Amino acid sequence: MITIGRKKIKILAILLILLMVGCSVDGNRDEAGSGTADMEVSENQTAVQPEEEIHTLSDNDTGVDISENDIPEQPETEEDSGEYFAMEELKALDISEDMLAYWLVLNSKMPFVSYDEGNQEFYWDEYFWLLGEVNHARGGDIYWGDPSSFTIVDMNNDGKNEFVVALSFGIIQVLHYEDGVVYGYQFVYRGMCPIYLNGIYAGGSGYYGCYRRLSELSKDGYTEEVLAEAEYSTHGDHNSYKMGDISVSQEEYEEFQQTLVEVGEVEYIDYTEDLLDEHLLAGLSEDELYMVKHVAVEPMTDTAEYPMEPEIMQAYYEVLTGEKEFISATDNKEMFYLNDYHQQNEDQIRYFSIVDMDRDGRYEVVLACERRGTQILHYENGDIYSYQYRDHDIGAIENDGIFSMGNFYYYGYDDDKYGIINSFEEDGCDIEEVDYNGNINDDRIRYYYFSEELIEQYFK
Repeated sequence: MITIGRKKIKILAILLILLMVGCSVDGNRDEAGSGTADMEVSENQTAVQPEEEIHTLSDNDTGVDISENDIPEQPETEEDSGEYFAMEELKALDISEDMLAYWLVLNSKMPFVSYDEGNQEFYWDEYFWLLGEVNHARGGDIYWGDPSSFTIVDMNNDGKNEFVVALSFGIIQVLHYEDGVVYGYQFVYRGMCPIYLNGIYAGGSGYYGCYRRLSELSKDGYTEEVLAEAEYSTHGDHNSYKMGDISVSQEEYEEFQQTLVEVGEVEYIDYTEDLLDEHLLAGLSEDELYMVKHVAVEPMTDTAEYPMEPEIMQAYYEVLTGEKEFISATDNKEMFYLNDYHQQNEDQIRYFSIVDMDRDGRYEVVLACERRGTQILHYENGDIYSYQYRDHDIGAIENDGIFSMGNFYYYGYDDDKYGIINSFEEDGCDIEEVDYNGNINDDRIRYYYFSEELIEQYFK
């Protein structure tokens, strides 16, 4: 075996450089002259890796292998690593499946199923719903639903922990892991405050107090078990107390309260990236943590198809991408580009859905907007007409076009009302109120995040 010293290698390298003077190096350059073109990867898109590593020469690359000892080690960042791991590879890590799944969901590496929107899948960073309504902005970048703190506790007493997020403006989100899927359920904060270490929680008002437990959590929803409740009269002389369905004395009720005081309340932790890592990925080595943070994003399972005539699909596509104006029946048939229309109203589109609202065999496009509620786009004779409605006019929509009216938490309505659209007119929709005894969430329309990628997928 012939051994060549490092100095001789460097001499050879110099000779090669001299031979290369005047030669141009191609190497797939970009506009800036770099030897390797940049690849942009969206948040929920996995970069495809070549079967073999291809080495291209930059302006300062001699093509000669250099010992690792000859150059300082460079830190590798997530953006330029280009390395992704399969979900299956994470199963070998020494970490519980549920904690790993919660971390993956909260970092938008895998979708979760939201019960409040009809068991639809969402990525966490594309989830803007509160109690079945699209999230409403409260000014600036503050939204209903921004995570503020979290805790980890067994809510349904099955020996496994749920991940509980306290969202801004009074909402609690409970994440539950089951058979490889994370399910989400939302509650009003005052109805789940405080939560005790045994999963029991309190809620009520000045004249009513109640202690409950989530006795069931599953893909089919949840069941709340009432453990104890008190109803207080305005004068304090006709108070009543129950343990389950049995009437009890004030002393017995207060004894139950004392047992919970002794158990203690959960501690909420600030919702930060570092603290999520610490509490959900505890015990992982640096290499294992690297694997988790570089796992390929798990795709959604939705495979719905919406067959449309080519000219209708093209018309919707042109309006949704801002290539063509629509006619606003809501605004005296003025014409607008979609982006201009929502900027003018300081609004933002969060989701789109495809549904036959008037049951005539042709699809409409339903846009769920941040401030102005529901916008319906309807095709007629080559043009797209727009109809804008507030959430209390058109809210949750079923696949057959039935929608709820006036029963939303944000507006404080109590009466359940439902309607259908009989036809689309030039100056508005012909809406009829109908009797409905079902649950719209059982067959709710599918909402897709409003993005260029998904618009291309469904309208091209």
